Amino acid sequence: MTVTYPNTACAERLLEPELLDQLDPTDPEAVRSRRDLVWINRLMATEGWILSQLGKLVESTDTVIELGAGEGLLLSKVQRGFPKLRCLGYDLTPRPAELPGEIEWVSGDFMGKLDSMPLGDRTVVLANLILHHFDAADLERMREVFGQAGALLLVEPDRSKLSLWLERCILPFVGPVTRSDMMTSIRAGFAKGELEGIFGKQVIEESIWLGGRRLLLQ
Repeated sequence: MTVTYPNTACAERLLEPELLDQLDPTDPEAVRSRRDLVWINRLMATEGWILSQLGKLVESTDTVIELGAGEGLLLSKVQRGFPKLRCLGYDLTPRPAELPGEIEWVSGDFMGKLDSMPLGDRTVVLANLILHHFDAADLERMREVFGQAGALLLVEPDRSKLSLWLERCILPFVGPVTRSDMMTSIRAGFAKGELEGIFGKQVIEESIWLGGRRLLLQ
């Protein structure tokens, strides 16, 4: 399908299936794609930004929840950096074998577990490149639930022509699954003002780096 962006700010979100979500986790192409994502996160300095923002919130925080925690790499760094915090990871995959024992893990679709999450004004919710997988109805449901959280730290694709151009520069260095999914992710991403509008929270900090929209919402 050809997607045209007549106006960067007005282009509507387009949700399409991503290849990685359809592969068995042990498939070599899936393994390659997960490695690509680790590299892309480093390139985008995503984890450093999240940890820095969390450091500003730590005095008013006792619980950190990560949605789509993957292999637990980010949550492990949160636990090491802030050992007094309760850390919970939610992901479709089973608990990673190397995950520190102090971290709690909940397997399965987190949308079905929203009501059981330990949310409150001392909870920070992390979502790193996960919310763009969800449609308007799912995001509205998250708005209802995560309104109880003290803060949201979100990193999502910036839906813009510039992001598409930047990602094309990276394509030669990643595998075929990632090459496809990167463009799909940007088309499903968020333009300026959309995430704070969805969650009804105030923007405390916002930045853009390498096609990623990073927000601290309170």
